[in-house]
Amino acid sequence: MSEEPTKLTALIAVSAPAPDKLQRMSLAPVDFENEVKRIRTALAGVEVRTLGGPGSPFSLDQLQAELRR
Repeated sequence: MSEEPTKLTALIAVSAPAPDKLQRMSLAPVDFENEVKRIRTALAGVEVRTLGGPGSPFSLDQLQAELRR
């Protein structure tokens, strides 16, 4: 009897605060799109879910909910 292989899913969370907020904190901007692209390339063949991004900050509650999904 063969078992179905377990489907691997990766959850990536990229913090990308608004540029003005980063500037106030003397932090460099985050290139969200390219960060996600690099991760998806590195994880080719793995289903990837993304949390966060410009205009969509994530919280600990959202992260926990996604991990339980």
